Amino acid sequence: MALSHFCVAAVTLACRGPLALSATELALRKRAKQALPLQERSAAVELYMYLKSFRRRAGHFKDRRTFGRHCHKLAVLGLIVLLPTAGRGGVVNTAITSKAIYSSAESSFLPGQEGLRLKRGLNLLVFESARVNVSSKTAVYLELKQSLADNFTRAEIFKLYFSARLAGLSVLLGKDSFNIGPAENGLLLSKNAAPFPMLRIANEKPLRILGDWYFLVLNGWFYDSDSGARTPQLIAVRARYSPWSALALGVTRTSYYGGPGRPGYTLWEYPKLLLGANENVVGSRYDTDGYLGYDITLALPEKLFPAAIKSAKLYYEDAGTDVQACWQKEDSCKKYYFPFGIRLQLRSYTGGLVAETDRDRFRFEFQCVNGQFYTHHWYPVEAYQGLSFGSPYGRNLQQFFFSHERKTGERSGFKYEFGYIRQPAFARWDSLNPGAERYYASFALSKGRGKVTVEPFARLDMTKNRNSDIAPVAPGGFRTIKGNRLFVTLGLSATLGF
Repeated sequence: MALSHFCVAAVTLACRGPLALSATELALRKRAKQALPLQERSAAVELYMYLKSFRRRAGHFKDRRTFGRHCHKLAVLGLIVLLPTAGRGGVVNTAITSKAIYSSAESSFLPGQEGLRLKRGLNLLVFESARVNVSSKTAVYLELKQSLADNFTRAEIFKLYFSARLAGLSVLLGKDSFNIGPAENGLLLSKNAAPFPMLRIANEKPLRILGDWYFLVLNGWFYDSDSGARTPQLIAVRARYSPWSALALGVTRTSYYGGPGRPGYTLWEYPKLLLGANENVVGSRYDTDGYLGYDITLALPEKLFPAAIKSAKLYYEDAGTDVQACWQKEDSCKKYYFPFGIRLQLRSYTGGLVAETDRDRFRFEFQCVNGQFYTHHWYPVEAYQGLSFGSPYGRNLQQFFFSHERKTGERSGFKYEFGYIRQPAFARWDSLNPGAERYYASFALSKGRGKVTVEPFARLDMTKNRNSDIAPVAPGGFRTIKGNRLFVTLGLSATLGF
């Protein structure tokens, strides 16, 4: 158990820089000398030796990518030590997953899969993950990723975060992804883009004032994957109120801010930033790209459905990339907007129905995204590593889908989905481009036996015209290619648990 702690601490400290490594080095040296299994002992020694050389060279790395490769090697060595400890009480949910995915499209991605982009031909990916329970209330999670496509190999620390439960709060610090709202892919933040460094704080137990209240605060930092340059940050604040168990009301405020050429903010300036009083005011230091959204989730009475349906709920989310409010300098107070004095502008919305039985989950969802979402005069492209933070296919679209998932065992089951996408959907925003339509169907199967889980996957996309950008978010990003095409995506995943 102690060695696992040393390894995670070593990786975390090493990725921060060459400082404060001496204590970790000493701990690794002492632990490596103990009577451990040969594989674990040799890995610990190698990790200790590499830490020594890393400390000498850390100040001389030419760029962030070189520094990142060394951090990744440290993490790999740490995992070599972590994996054999599984089953001895130190590590849970430890696994290695290999994926082979073939795509016939020149460039594509799998929506909602944390930045999983594909090139034409065979794409090979390997993930190694380990979760270390430091105590009953704290844990560290590490996940590595190696990808090979078109003779290009890339290795990265896919996820790395520390989580804790403190005084009724859930705190997460590190690299992860998150979805906001009741939809499968939230309009304001979803798990479509790759994981990014974040600080996330939420209350685990509800605050009881005439019902249950839940709160969330999240701040994310983004970096250019090639240059390592810092790009704008994202802040999200959310409140969800449930007066009774059948109804939940949510309000979410997000803002893209900072970045090159833009000011930073002190802690006491964030309330003014979130209120948006000076948003879209030229020359203001608070001219950021703010979004405001609300959502409603309603549990439906059981008597409306067959006895097999155990639960069903309707949900709706409405969001605007601009608001009218009397406290904003660009707006007047000649009219009050019922009930809270705010009017959403440039709106997008999503909604759906989810029904569940003991083994099945059915979902129907629609989504309509405004042509001015995910773009701003300071931030023309609000995406991370080429993919949208919110709706997977970007802006100016109409989409609906139906999915059915059935569990046939603890780690076995299947899921199929079919849907329709039109983009650009509104000529007001992109009048020079004819609409592109996409019909798709997918099927995934999972079968677990012993420590191994195998998951084949297939997807067909039939397009009537198509966009050259797989997920347009930038102004002028629609470049429609005319013609009908059929694209095939086939995949096979195998996971070995420890």
